[in-house]
Amino acid sequence: MMITAQDYIILSILEALEDSIQGKGIKLLCHIDYDLGIKNSWVNFTPKDGSEFKQVDAFWLGFLVKEYV
Repeated sequence: MMITAQDYIILSILEALEDSIQGKGIKLLCHIDYDLGIKNSWVNFTPKDGSEFKQVDAFWLGFLVKEYV
C-alpha cells in the first residue's frame, strides 16, 4: 500500500509508526520505504514474507496519525 501526501502527513505517519504500539506492530509486519520529496512525498508498506497488511491495520494507522497532524 502506497500513500502519497504532503511532507507533514508522511512525517506524522512515520512518527505514529515509532511511537504507538499499533505502529510498531505494523513495522513488524511490513517493510516500510518512504521519500520526502519537494513536491510529492510517499510512504510504501510492503508485507514481509508470510505477513498480510489488512485494511483494518490501515484504518487504525489513519486513526493514530490524526493525533499527530
